[in-house]
Amino acid sequence: MQAAETYDFDLVRIGARLLKYRTDLRLSQFDVAEGANISLRTYADIERGESNMRIGTLIAICRVLKVSPDAVLLGEESGAESYELTDLVETLNRSDERMKRTAATILNALLHQE
Repeated sequence: MQAAETYDFDLVRIGARLLKYRTDLRLSQFDVAEGANISLRTYADIERGESNMRIGTLIAICRVLKVSPDAVLLGEESGAESYELTDLVETLNRSDERMKRTAATILNALLHQE
């Protein structure tokens, strides 16, 4: 059995990453807190690196900021694209057949344009 990888998360760095993603989207702390269904005080404390967060809170914040948890926790930018793709696939899977066909037609047209 292989040992699980452990991480030592730096709350100040995580908060700085959140600040960057938030300002890149031109959102206020209130916007993020409201979208993640947490208090403004809680979000502000997290962003300042003064408070840790639960997994559910992390996921909610990441959805608002359109970034992956890996990007927030580890600073891995590559995770953001796959997180958005996962959201897109989940949305398509919940769609009816007509919507799936429409999406496939649009995607094919985009991929095969010259």
